[in-house]
Amino acid sequence: MTGEWEKEPIHFFQTSEYQLHYMETASGLRIAASTPPDTKNMRAVLSKLYRLYVDYVVRNPCYKLGSEISLPGFLQRVEVLVREVG
Repeated sequence: MTGEWEKEPIHFFQTSEYQLHYMETASGLRIAASTPPDTKNMRAVLSKLYRLYVDYVVRNPCYKLGSEISLPGFLQRVEVLVREVG
């Protein structure tokens, strides 16, 4: 097992079975992705996902904090991002 547990907002942990990519923002939002062990660094992807969250969810006056995120624009952009990663 290896890990990069530094003072950075994005962390990485790997076993022979999977990788765990983890990001925590200054506001306490946590984003995690579990991927196959041969996946490239997900730092940029988690950052893009966070920017989508801010743009489509946080800035949406109709979204109620803590409720399910079912905003079509956000979900569509996340699907595109996931397809790009492969």
